[in-house]
Amino acid sequence: TVHCTVRRQGLPPFFPAHAKLTTDAAMWARPLLRRSFPPRRSLSFSSDPFPRLLSSSSSPPASSPPEDPFCVAIIGSGPSGFYTAKYILQSLSPQKFGPSAPRVEVDIIERLPHPFGLVRYGIAPDHQDAKNVEEEFRRVMDSHPEHDPHGSAAYFGNVRVGRDVSLADLTDLYSAVVLATGAADADRALGVDGEGLDGVVSARRFVGWYNGHPEHVGTAAVARALGNGAGRAHAVVVGNGNVALDCARILSKGGSGLAGTDVTAAAGDVLGGGVGTVTVAGRRGHGQGAFTIKELREMTKLDKDGYGMQFVVRDGELDLGATPATAEEMKSANGGRPKTRIEKLLRSVASDGGDGDGDDGGTRRLHLRFLLSPVRFLPASDDPSRVGSVVFERTALSGPAGSQRATGTGELIEIPADLVVIS
Repeated sequence: TVHCTVRRQGLPPFFPAHAKLTTDAAMWARPLLRRSFPPRRSLSFSSDPFPRLLSSSSSPPASSPPEDPFCVAIIGSGPSGFYTAKYILQSLSPQKFGPSAPRVEVDIIERLPHPFGLVRYGIAPDHQDAKNVEEEFRRVMDSHPEHDPHGSAAYFGNVRVGRDVSLADLTDLYSAVVLATGAADADRALGVDGEGLDGVVSARRFVGWYNGHPEHVGTAAVARALGNGAGRAHAVVVGNGNVALDCARILSKGGSGLAGTDVTAAAGDVLGGGVGTVTVAGRRGHGQGAFTIKELREMTKLDKDGYGMQFVVRDGELDLGATPATAEEMKSANGGRPKTRIEKLLRSVASDGGDGDGDDGGTRRLHLRFLLSPVRFLPASDDPSRVGSVVFERTALSGPAGSQRATGTGELIEIPADLVVIS
């Protein structure tokens, strides 16, 4: 039995804010196995015992459904699962398939109570426009036997395949089973000393924490790291992709800057008015960063947009990354133009870096660093179980355009850290 309290804004109408959710997973899985099915590819569903959580239509049937429906189970309700359901229903519709189109019944099975996967639990709360695709997914669930005799979709939440129902059972019950479960649900370790210190968390856990993922909403390491006041804390984000920039932006804006979004109330309280100093560090140069100019531009405008966070990038690190091979990459027809725009933007806001990544007399700063590779995490001086700083090694780029590698130079740089997010 799962017990959880939901505290989110902007919830779908079937999932009210502050709702108390109690669901017995076996209650959802058992009817799948109780249904009486003919052999595969000749399946006949009994009436659906589940609430159609996402269906809103109640129109009467247009015509009698054909016999022997084609039944598909899709395991996973993220974008890949819903798009698979959408195009199965479309491809086998009478409009596309012809008058001999079979009746199609799609069941989407999800281990979490709520659907939409990374759209709900991965996209940053201040990027609500990117979550509009949920409306398209809801329209998939409007395919209902009450008004569409040729195809329907149903959602079964809080059912874990392998625990509540076996894959073998599903392959026996359905014409086809699609595995749309996404990437492995595990974090990849850096393999450096001190990675197990309290306050070192993966980006997957951190993003799940502020987005209310049921398995990560209780990540207490973040609250402990920022517990003495986010405004006085130092956070380090290791990585130079869009996820790293998302994490840095959320830390910079804080709970007050995310008001009106669907960030969880608990995360908003912990983040407060935003972290005092945030450093984003990548082991290669700006020309090899995996972030897009849209994400970068948001970071450069945090102070101008009223979030009180100055953006800092160092001229010297941009120069170190400007190797002849990088210049050649900038001219490449395969992705060179976006990199050139990123370089132009970074050069326009670059400075000498000020007084490093430490406390700057109350000025909140977001540092974007390059050519730094973490070599160890050091414990805090007052608590050996908790992270206190990150030691980076300065790297240099070598190799031809398109395959430059970052190699250590031996120069070490230590940056304070109450919280480390590994992206």
